[in-house]
Amino acid sequence: VNGPASTVVSGEVAALDELVGLGGRWVPVDYASHSAQVDAIRDQILEDLAGLVPGSGRVPFYSSVTGG
Repeated sequence: VNGPASTVVSGEVAALDELVGLGGRWVPVDYASHSAQVDAIRDQILEDLAGLVPGSGRVPFYSSVTGG
């Protein structure tokens, strides 16, 4: 969503209300995962993901940065 014509921001509701009043709009989410607000659900996330272990993917990944 971030680009020359739009940017997503997160923060306290009162501050975001001011941005909406200036022409912004709400994105319908429960919390912004890229903000301090995710701290409120941190323990639940850790509990829910506790049994997961990393593994190799089956779909090849090609990078436009490294060329491989």
